[in-house]
Amino acid sequence: RTGEECDDGHPSVNPNYGNSNSRANSCRLDCKVARCGDGILDLNEECDNGANNSNTAPNACRANCKLSFCGDRVVDGNEDCDDGNASGFTGCFCCKFTCGDGIR
Repeated sequence: RTGEECDDGHPSVNPNYGNSNSRANSCRLDCKVARCGDGILDLNEECDNGANNSNTAPNACRANCKLSFCGDRVVDGNEDCDDGNASGFTGCFCCKFTCGDGIR
């Protein structure tokens, strides 16, 4: 039907296969395909907190449904810094401040 991306059927008819807003990789109740950002952890997603996914908030699930990591340019809980690169000459190396590099 027009506007439907998918349709696995009504969940009351087939609860193990019908559309679902809680089962991974299922067509959603609104007949939309499962996707990153819908708040349901699907295959190939490390996390999915829906509208709370963020590329700027510390320790948040990122907008691409990947966990925060050293190198994502966001200073997360166990990081001193995160400049998004692996260069040791920037004062930040592996998300820790480096001593002895001549940068204060």
